[in-house]
Amino acid sequence: MKIEKGVNYADMYASMVTRNKKKYPNSVHESVARYKAWKKRKDIWFDTDRANEMLDFVQSFVRHVKGPLAGQLMELELWELFVFANMYGWYHLNEKNKVVRVVREAYIQVPKKNGKTIIAAGALLYAMYGEGELGADCYCAATDYEQAQNAAEPIAQAIENSDPLIENTQIYKGVNGTIAGAVYRYRIDGITYQNKFKVLTKNTKGLEGKNPYFVLNDELHAQENMDMYDNLKSAQVSREQPMMLNISTAGKGSSSVGMRVYKYAKQTLKDDNDDTLFVAIWEPNKNYNWEDRKVWQMVNPNIGVSVTMEQLENEFKKAKQSAHSKAEFLSKPLNVFVNGAENYFELEQI
Repeated sequence: MKIEKGVNYADMYASMVTRNKKKYPNSVHESVARYKAWKKRKDIWFDTDRANEMLDFVQSFVRHVKGPLAGQLMELELWELFVFANMYGWYHLNEKNKVVRVVREAYIQVPKKNGKTIIAAGALLYAMYGEGELGADCYCAATDYEQAQNAAEPIAQAIENSDPLIENTQIYKGVNGTIAGAVYRYRIDGITYQNKFKVLTKNTKGLEGKNPYFVLNDELHAQENMDMYDNLKSAQVSREQPMMLNISTAGKGSSSVGMRVYKYAKQTLKDDNDDTLFVAIWEPNKNYNWEDRKVWQMVNPNIGVSVTMEQLENEFKKAKQSAHSKAEFLSKPLNVFVNGAENYFELEQI
């Protein structure tokens, strides 16, 4: 949908969830309840125009590069508008009496094929080009170089497919055309600045002395060591309004970085005690039936868009053949953390 001035798209999604309670998981109702509670507060406020600036940027510069919509500009679904509006719409006065964003970190957990790549690319590109931060250092982080490419390639393609973005940008490529990063150079009042993004994997030694403005942690569930997450987060402390976007599908094992950050995110939704963290999770309710098609629809926000019931049915048939396949179905299309191939966590265990 076209982004219109003065329209609060977070309100639109919250109203839709409230009107159709049974269609959405409890985790989404918790996010909506938190949004409504924040609107009643006096110490923070929601700036619709600033939120919509971000939404409009994504729909103006990010294009589909694969599938039947390849070449077309992105059109965000209402749930994606809700996510971005909450990340970029809340403001408050900091201790220097300056208006800055409230949210400095987001944890978004959705099943596979539900548009994580677009959310990731849109947020990083906005940090690099749209938000007006001078000297914005942006990092695309993942457990290994190949995983990082899943996010870096669409970002680079979005730049290449936009004349305004590519004009003053140099994209750096490695072996076999892999993306190493990009640098955007520009001048304001005779002073030259550089905004850049860089692909980052396990080696975080080079972060010393850096202060990232934006960090994308892609598929957090695949990271086994907290060092990269912790180092990147602490490196952002000197920025007035940084953003760390953790976006993932549920994974396997109880020791992953994703599981630990997930636990904190769930507690934040419950207690609402960390204003800097926005949380949106699409997962089944407690005591769910994994064979129930309504559950499948409930936890896949892009059902009928990038995910079809036919696809899920095919995955389900495979899942019934072995414990390993079932674990894959639970963790990927249903977004449930599993403990190895044969066991999965009940929600109260996490």
